[in-house]
Amino acid sequence: MSKTFIDLVEDQFRFGGIKYASKNAGKEATDELVEDFGWNWLIGTQGKYVKRYRNQVLEKDLLKIGCYQFINWIKRGYHISCNGTAEMLCTTVATKTEVFPKFISMLRDPKPLNELPSREFMLQDIYNRLLDLRVNTCQQHFLEICALCSELWVLDGWDKQEEHKTDTWKTGEPSNGTKN
Repeated sequence: MSKTFIDLVEDQFRFGGIKYASKNAGKEATDELVEDFGWNWLIGTQGKYVKRYRNQVLEKDLLKIGCYQFINWIKRGYHISCNGTAEMLCTTVATKTEVFPKFISMLRDPKPLNELPSREFMLQDIYNRLLDLRVNTCQQHFLEICALCSELWVLDGWDKQEEHKTDTWKTGEPSNGTKN
């Protein structure tokens, strides 16, 4: 995996903890939304980012999809058991920070650029896996989608950019000088 992709995904969940904070201790807004609207709402949100990336090729969408796979992995308890847990768990920044290295260590090595299929094929693979996650919660889907996002990130040249459009910033200031 590209170190920069991993760093940018980490920025997504760290800033998301600020952006989507909850007044309920031990929860973030995503946890509450899943409780209110269900697992399929969360998966559908990720599908929306796949379709938007297909149409607009926004770097932040790949980062969001990659980050959501990490959040999904925690929500379904794969950081606790290789079989996951029956109940969905909450995803605080403290938990994410603690288990992120474990998630990253489980990702497969990226394929060489010359062995990657087309962008469209990869996006369809991600979308099909998301569709399957509605009924078949599978750790491998989370890991593979994140790996595919990393490969797409390189395929589309985001790894060569000096500034990244991440939709995150620290202390209220956009990281690259513009609001994303």
